[in-house]
Amino acid sequence: MHRKTYRPSRAALTAAAVLAATAASTAAHAQAKHWNAADGSWNVGANWSPLGVPGVGNQVFIGSTAIAKNAWVTLNANASIAELTITDGMTLDSANAQLLVAGATLISGYNSDGIFGYPSRLRVANGPALTDVGLGPVEITDEGRLSLEGGVVLVAGLLDIDTTGYLSGDGLVRLTSNAATAMLVDGGLGAGMPLLTLSQEGAGRIDLDGSVAGDDTLNITLSKIDNTDFARLTIIGDALVDAMDDDIWIGGGNELTMSLTDGWTMGAGAEIKFIASAADDPPARLKGNHATLRGTIFVGGSSTEGRIDAPVTLESTVVASIGPGDLLHTTNDATIEGGSFDIGLAGSVDFSGDTLVQGGTFTTVSDDLADGGVRFDGATVYDGTLTIDGIGQQNGDATVVGPTVINATRFDLDGLDGLTSWSIANGLEVNADSIDEGSPFFNGSIEIAGGFLGKLTVNMADPGTFWVMGGSMSLGGVAAIMTVRLDGNPILFSGPLDVTNRVRADCFLRFEHSSTVTFAGPSSRLRSTEYADIWDGATFSGGQFENAPAATLKLMQGASLGSTALLNEGDLRLGAGSGPGLGFASQVTMTPTSRFFVDIGGAAPGFQHDQLQASGSVALAGTLEIDLADLGDGIFEPALDATYTILTAPLGGRSGLFANQPVSFVPGKAYVWSVGYGSTRFNDTVTVKVADIIPCPADLNGDGLIDGADLAILLGSWGPCLGCNADFDLSGMVDGADLAVLLGAWGECL
Repeated sequence: MHRKTYRPSRAALTAAAVLAATAASTAAHAQAKHWNAADGSWNVGANWSPLGVPGVGNQVFIGSTAIAKNAWVTLNANASIAELTITDGMTLDSANAQLLVAGATLISGYNSDGIFGYPSRLRVANGPALTDVGLGPVEITDEGRLSLEGGVVLVAGLLDIDTTGYLSGDGLVRLTSNAATAMLVDGGLGAGMPLLTLSQEGAGRIDLDGSVAGDDTLNITLSKIDNTDFARLTIIGDALVDAMDDDIWIGGGNELTMSLTDGWTMGAGAEIKFIASAADDPPARLKGNHATLRGTIFVGGSSTEGRIDAPVTLESTVVASIGPGDLLHTTNDATIEGGSFDIGLAGSVDFSGDTLVQGGTFTTVSDDLADGGVRFDGATVYDGTLTIDGIGQQNGDATVVGPTVINATRFDLDGLDGLTSWSIANGLEVNADSIDEGSPFFNGSIEIAGGFLGKLTVNMADPGTFWVMGGSMSLGGVAAIMTVRLDGNPILFSGPLDVTNRVRADCFLRFEHSSTVTFAGPSSRLRSTEYADIWDGATFSGGQFENAPAATLKLMQGASLGSTALLNEGDLRLGAGSGPGLGFASQVTMTPTSRFFVDIGGAAPGFQHDQLQASGSVALAGTLEIDLADLGDGIFEPALDATYTILTAPLGGRSGLFANQPVSFVPGKAYVWSVGYGSTRFNDTVTVKVADIIPCPADLNGDGLIDGADLAILLGSWGPCLGCNADFDLSGMVDGADLAVLLGAWGECL
């Protein structure tokens, strides 16, 4: 048997032309011809009543006589008739000839004889003509069937498949009607192997769900037992009459292709089922032009993959169920407007094409990808709220164009390979226990730029947990206007950070040994409004780091700001932990709101007391705070006139003064410091000297105040207590006399 290839041509339109001409010439009262045999050939006159082979003026009835039941009529010669009715379990087989029916065709009825069933049927075989059967309007009802066996049928009027009617097989149905509806499907469509095609060639469209919604209209589940071939259904046209509100079944290896130039819609009451009977079945596929899905999506069977190869929009009414070990997979453009997706154990939803996320709620079994999850494998654009009760993974590059919130138990921001690139031009808030599959590491790249709205906020379950920026980050501000780009949980930088224009971080920043911070130019700024610490080995180049009022910057032991200028409006500290340290900077500006904290625990600079060494100019202002440190042998108590160099700058590079005379407190004493501004042969220096030591015995905790805290210490020492600090009168007892001393000194030490 040969297979025709249909091409729109003059020859291909012959059947339609003949139908039109025949219909115009048929008499108003055409003569009826009744098949009056069991099995037999059309072109035998004795098989008909009245005798004679039907012609263009005849109404033909097959199944209207007593003998014509559950039998087979073979078209053994080309025939043109006026009308055709097939009933009573009879089959008309076009075989190797061409049948043209100018008027109406009715296929109706089904007979059951024990285990055998006999649908009334028109069977269209693959003959030599480009069109094997040409029909006017067609009605298929009461379990009647139109079956294609490789043939081509042209329908010039309405093809009406009634509630229990059925169209199936392999071949081509050409719909040439210009009425509003060319095909009405209330019954079923079943694709055969390898392909059933419905082609809208006139203005009339296909109404796939007919007038009865909710039934199983499309059934594409056939396959050879050895899986060497599968059924496929292709629908060609511009659009459907309306939204498809019936159910669609697509089996493993089967395909539904909706080649509708204006796209199509699955209604909210419809369901599409991707099913497979064996674990090695190929994917069940939905292909073609854009599909808008509003109803139920089911993927299930035996390791089933339901693959949507067409561009698709998943609207907010979608309810998807993905069974254990099953996969819902979009490979083309996808828009997720919303909907709910329930994913079984080891199941997944994968978006491999370009995807726009505007909503959606996904539920997985756990927050372990081995148990299933949702994956964004293609380029993804975010503009809405995504909720994942479980785990999601961003493998493709991501762009944030609108206000976006990702709520997840775990969301792997940098994907399976750690190479995901994020471009953030609007607010992105990630609320998740973790931002990686197994740890809070991000190794891809993040660019935050655009207008004022581009901002990344990461909120993990523990607000004190660092997430690690191990890849590269680029922060771009809006010209000379300070722009907030980072917020949420603390960030540990271990890779490169590039800063352009003026940007602000409203979260804890830590710059580890391997991090590099590069400013695009002298006017570029990075402003920290919370807490920042910089570790030895971190590299800074150009621009300016700003420590905002009420913020804290700590230069860890040996840390350097390189060629980056420092503007300190908040608290500046040196050293690791609570011990002293040596810090390096280039140009330093301290404003009136700033505080410079210096720990002194001995005479060695950088090891026993803090020292800041500047390679450029230093402008001083604000206050200087001196803390006496405990380096392991108790709080250090320097001698009167002991002097320490706490800051150096190039000769002539220092300007300004600290606004205060520092005072340090230890239990029982107050140290009053004088600040010296001098120079050596090579450097300007700032020194502090113990100018006075004032006893303050009632200050038991060394905070400069006699208050409830000191009272608690005294009461805790009450009774015999030889050598206690609270034994002010050295009586060996902490008693009422000592209490009187403390109460008499209540308030500030000085």
